[in-house]
Amino acid sequence: MNDKFDELAKGMAQSVTRRGALRKFGIGLASVSLAMLGLPITADARVGKTCNLWQCRRINEPIVFYEYVCGGGRPKVNHNFAFCSLIGTVDCSYCSNCC
Repeated sequence: MNDKFDELAKGMAQSVTRRGALRKFGIGLASVSLAMLGLPITADARVGKTCNLWQCRRINEPIVFYEYVCGGGRPKVNHNFAFCSLIGTVDCSYCSNCC
């Protein structure tokens, strides 16, 4: 067990050349750049593709009702008179023409 720790400590204590450090930095920067370029494509593909179930309750009333919303928005209820909380994603058949 101590041998593995010693090897790890020796490996971390080794000096790094400028060229090696710049190479690692460049690889990391390129990876981040490629990841950022790929994010909008995947984000656009997912917009409006889910059907979410919300549980809503009117203030001072025990009445609970459910709303199905396509996409990431909130239910269109009067929020002054109701509290809504997200239950989760449900089958697309509950939302009309969502998925």
